[in-house]
Amino acid sequence: MPKGIPVFVLTGIFLFSSDSSKNTLLFQAKF
Repeated sequence: MPKGIPVFVLTGIFLFSSDSSKNTLLFQAKF
């Protein structure tokens, strides 16, 4: 992940994508 992008911005992108539940799981899996 680019260091120039804050984590909360990435979280917002994932949450407001097509399916929030799947994207949340993918986001948590990266950490």
